[in-house]
Amino acid sequence: MPTHRSGDAAYFGFIAQPAPALIGLVVAMVVASLAPFAQASTLWSPSTVPATTSFDDSYSYELGVKFESSVSGYITGVRFYKGAGNTGTHIGHLWTASGTLLASATFTNESSSGWQTVSFSSPVAITANTVYVASYWDPEGHYALSRPYFTSAYSNPPLEALASGTDGPNGVYFSGSSSGFPTGSYEESNYWVDVLFALSTSAAADATTQLLSGSPSSLSFGDVSVGTSSTLPVVITNTGTGSVTISTASASGTGFSVSAPTLPLTVASGQDASFSVTFEPTAAGSDTGELSVTSNASNSPTVTSLSGTGVSTPASVSLSWTASTSTGVVGYYVYRGTASGGPYTQLNSSPVDATTYTDTTVEAGETYYYVTTAVTSQGTQSAYSNQAEAVVPSS
Repeated sequence: MPTHRSGDAAYFGFIAQPAPALIGLVVAMVVASLAPFAQASTLWSPSTVPATTSFDDSYSYELGVKFESSVSGYITGVRFYKGAGNTGTHIGHLWTASGTLLASATFTNESSSGWQTVSFSSPVAITANTVYVASYWDPEGHYALSRPYFTSAYSNPPLEALASGTDGPNGVYFSGSSSGFPTGSYEESNYWVDVLFALSTSAAADATTQLLSGSPSSLSFGDVSVGTSSTLPVVITNTGTGSVTISTASASGTGFSVSAPTLPLTVASGQDASFSVTFEPTAAGSDTGELSVTSNASNSPTVTSLSGTGVSTPASVSLSWTASTSTGVVGYYVYRGTASGGPYTQLNSSPVDATTYTDTTVEAGETYYYVTTAVTSQGTQSAYSNQAEAVVPSS
């Protein structure tokens, strides 16, 4: 202790006494802080949603994040946040800070939006306090974005995403027709790329993945008449290795609703949960929405896009009458007016030989008045029949 006063015995005595207790306290704190890392951990929580989930940019990029861990361990995979339009085949990568590729894996069973996760075929050992880059290949753009973000570091111990300037810029990208090591940067952007970290090889081997996938990823009801409904199924599958608990299910958008099993519901690995989505349009026109299933899966919420078109049922008036008893009648003409007593307009150019007629040229909400005449083979018409009134309901 060269900075202390060597001649002050009382001073040394005061410092020496508490030392064992202080050491014990530090050890206890270290043990407690390491406990949560027994399973795979990430920089951001599964519930984190970027400020912009789909940026309007359709170019191809490799998008990445620079990170380090305060303890040595293993990277078991990568993940990224997916928004609308971010389609195509995505590939996750792990690199050294200088650009040596350490691992890659192709994402499968992606949901339409939310966190997407892929595991490497083997865990990759990383060294404490050493910078690495995690990235993914985005062939269609429309990536998640928060800008500026890395003006300061983001920490979720033992992981830390570096602040721009600590080891060059952070929020890195590569633009090209195929994947490449990302070194470019713009305004400290966060492209929402993350890693899965495990403390030990046993933890990496035992770390469970909790993933849900919806099928189909988009649900189209097509045309549905206003005032009626159509119901279609959505199957949510646990594609991870650990059980997942579904907590809520909701449908957004005009006319959409969901029928779910009793929640919360725990779904074992490889098992399914069935949901029914109903579209009941209240007016003519196109409607869109989403089925959102929230859970403790790493890619929660699992989202299925919904679409349907409400169509008005064509209005019509069905008429019937008693056949004429006169001889020589070969058919009937049908007349329509918009005022009681006429005037009337003939609807059919040729006589109908039946005693029924359907008028499909009416409009909803209107009132019409009908009469018929009997027609002979010489074209002679009888007097008008009695008048019938028809009120067409509003759609």
